[in-house]
Amino acid sequence: MKNKAVIFDLDGTLIDTLKGINKALNITLKKEGLIDDSFSFTYSETKSFIGNGAKNLVLKALSSINKKLNEQEFDNLYSKFLINYEKYQYISPLFPNILDLLDYYKNKGYFLFIYSNKPNEILKKLVNHVFKEKLDYYFKEVEGEDAKNYPLKPDSTYINYLIKKYDLDIHNSLYIGDSITDLYSALNSKVGTIYIFNYGYGNYLKIEEYIKENNIKNAHIIDNLKTLIKE
Repeated sequence: MKNKAVIFDLDGTLIDTLKGINKALNITLKKEGLIDDSFSFTYSETKSFIGNGAKNLVLKALSSINKKLNEQEFDNLYSKFLINYEKYQYISPLFPNILDLLDYYKNKGYFLFIYSNKPNEILKKLVNHVFKEKLDYYFKEVEGEDAKNYPLKPDSTYINYLIKKYDLDIHNSLYIGDSITDLYSALNSKVGTIYIFNYGYGNYLKIEEYIKENNIKNAHIIDNLKTLIKE
């Protein structure tokens, strides 16, 4: 018998990392003289940059303020951002009831995974900090950007690797995220059921519109994860 899985996104799904990302972004750009002390990106603005990896987040922020850097300048800025990105991630809490949700699927025999576009080294440190000794109990694998040199989500290469390695019945498995990138990733991977949490960082009107326009029957927007536990 094949194994069923739940593949989780991280930012905006399991962990509320927005405050730390926002702080890292503003501090880095101010120190580099790209924004002055009178300006800061709001949580809402930073939220709109999240979803396609940390590098794209910084690029979107620069584009929004019409700042253009050459490759060397950007690489220097990005390396400094990653230092702050890691530093301020540790203020990030789990969303409410997440441990109950993990226990629910774990007890039902699902294999649990985290797959994120977050830089892999920072991802590993953050989940170790948050889950501590229960990390290995809950999750079979935790992987982010640069994982095994696979492309970022929504590419399905890494999930296909999981399917083969763990003999997963992907058509009877679940993907849980918060963004259009997660929806695309789940669809590309042929996951049986898709849940998009609307408390995270996605554009839910856009996601809902895409689901309706494409008549996607297996994708559902969830406003209270307790409903999944009841199911």
